[in-house]
Amino acid sequence: KTKRPNHMPRPASLVLIILVVAWLSCSAYAWDSDYDIIDDPVAKPSIQTETRFYTQRIGKAFNLTARIGLMSGSWAAGFQTYLPPNGCKVYNKVSVSAKEGGCTYATNGGFFNTTSPGCLADLIVDGKIYSITDAVASSVALRASDKKIIFGYVSPQEIKSTAFLSLMSGHVWLVRKGQNYVNVSAEKESVGTPFLREAAPRTAIGARADGTLISLQVDGVEEMYKGPDLWLMADIMIQLGAVQAINVDGGGSSEAWYDGKVINTPNCADNGVFCERPLTSIICLKA
Repeated sequence: KTKRPNHMPRPASLVLIILVVAWLSCSAYAWDSDYDIIDDPVAKPSIQTETRFYTQRIGKAFNLTARIGLMSGSWAAGFQTYLPPNGCKVYNKVSVSAKEGGCTYATNGGFFNTTSPGCLADLIVDGKIYSITDAVASSVALRASDKKIIFGYVSPQEIKSTAFLSLMSGHVWLVRKGQNYVNVSAEKESVGTPFLREAAPRTAIGARADGTLISLQVDGVEEMYKGPDLWLMADIMIQLGAVQAINVDGGGSSEAWYDGKVINTPNCADNGVFCERPLTSIICLKA
C-alpha cells in the first residue's frame, strides 16, 4: 500500500482547494446588482417632443441644442430596445431601424463595435439576450414578471436568471433619486475623467417619479470640442424632472428621430457635417 506524502493534500482538502480556486475565478467577474425601481404607468402611451437650448460649460461657451422626447403612459406598451432583423451582426441607421421597428420616436442606443458589427453593451430585445458583458455598467430595463422599470446596475448573474422584456446598458448613471450621480457612478464603472469631461454629442434616457420616460439628445461636434459634458447632461435631466437617468452611446452616433424624420443634426464623422452613423441598437418609443 502506497503512503501519501505528507505534503500531498487529502481528498477532502483537495476538493476544498478546487472550490476556493473556482470561487476566486468567478469572484473576479462577479458583482452584485444595485438598482432603483419605478412602477410602470398603466395608461396608454403618448409622446411629446420639445427643443431646448443650453450653454456649454467646459471649453467655449457654445449654445447647445437639445431634443427631448417625453413618453407618458406604460413602458410595457411603449418602450422597446430594438435591433435589425440580423441582430448585432449588422449595422443600420437610426432612421432605417426606427421605421422597421414601427417607432414613433427613436434615438441611438447602446455602445457597439465600430470596426465590425457587434454589440458592446448588455442588451435584451423582446426578452432575448443578444449581448452580455462582465463590466459594471448602468442599465435601463423593463422586468417581465411585474413590468417594473429598472435603472442602475444589473449584474450578469441577474440578467441570466431573470426575465426582462428589454434591457440596455450604457456608461455612467447620470441621475439617481433625483441627484447628480456622475461622480459616484464613474468610480463604480471605472470611467475616467476625460470621458466625463469630453465635449461631444450625447444621448441619455431617464424617467420622472410618475414613470414618464425622458429621452434626451444634445447636439455637438467632437472636432470642435462642442457638446455637453456628462455633469451637464445629468443637470439637464434633473431640470426636466428626472429622478433616474443613464448615459448611452453618443458622439457621432447621437441621433434623434421623430414621426418619420431625423430631427437633430447627427455627424457621423465628428466634423459637423450632417451624416447618420450606421449602428446596431436603438431606443424605440411607440404611441
